[in-house]
Amino acid sequence: MKRIGLFFLTLAAAAGLASCNDSKYDGPTTSSVVTVRTLPGDYYFVMDNNRTIYPGDKTRVSTYVPEDGERAVIYLSLLETPAEGYDFNAAIYAVGRITSASVEVIGTKEELEELKDDPTVVLKGQLVGDWINLIVRYAATSTDPEKHKFRLVVNQTEESSDVRDDYLKLELYHDADGEVAGIYYDRYLSFNTNAIRDLLADKEGVVITFHDGMQDQKVEIERTAINAQSL
Repeated sequence: MKRIGLFFLTLAAAAGLASCNDSKYDGPTTSSVVTVRTLPGDYYFVMDNNRTIYPGDKTRVSTYVPEDGERAVIYLSLLETPAEGYDFNAAIYAVGRITSASVEVIGTKEELEELKDDPTVVLKGQLVGDWINLIVRYAATSTDPEKHKFRLVVNQTEESSDVRDDYLKLELYHDADGEVAGIYYDRYLSFNTNAIRDLLADKEGVVITFHDGMQDQKVEIERTAINAQSL
């Protein structure tokens, strides 16, 4: 998990080279955020659109120990031979564990005041099915990603007057545990939306506000239709 951002960016760059030299390239051609599901002596992945991926070739991730229900980003290439009972069969090149949590509802100012609001930047976001997946950037002096805690909340202590009616406003809070300077890291986060299912039911997407160290910022994330997400 050390230098997780650099590791994933390197893999992404390698995947981008596939089209330049297909005959010699041995590396991932795509990636996906997934939920890990275990079987007796085996495992598979479920995408956020409920499509399944079987790791038909695990030789490059032989040391990976799956945990049922954990979130992960996987780098893969599809195999030509299908896997019976699964939507996709794939060679897996890397598995990176993703910190996951539930979106919370904050109803009192006392709860809100307890949240740390250290600098962070949302680089990219996706809302698919029951999950909001984010890539965030922050400064750190250690390589332990678990030192930095993130919470995504619905703030019900005030009206969301600056957000369009068909989007739900969320607020991202970052507790840096004292690390507010250092090297910049990019990190995946995944938030389950089951706790706010009713609030999201008629929304086209979400607006996430965050503090970048100088001022409040926001990013709009449009809901991706289940049948639109694919490998």
